[in-house]
Amino acid sequence: SCSKKLDEVTNSCYTGSQSYVLTPVKYFVDCCALCCKSPQCFGFNFNSQTSRCDVIFSPVQSTQLAPSSGCQFWNVTL
Repeated sequence: SCSKKLDEVTNSCYTGSQSYVLTPVKYFVDCCALCCKSPQCFGFNFNSQTSRCDVIFSPVQSTQLAPSSGCQFWNVTL
């Protein structure tokens, strides 16, 4: 179980430098589970087209989000 709350940021992907690329993950729930296991996770990108999961380890600013095809950013709050 995960005590973190996820909020989808529609049609955006995190583009900052404070992330760790974890690939491949086949499903969204796998990416979510990786974030839940890390107390430092502030959010993550999941790209279903490339099976890529980026876990973000710093607070995310709106200026660090950009439109991206296939990629979806999820903001995490406790």
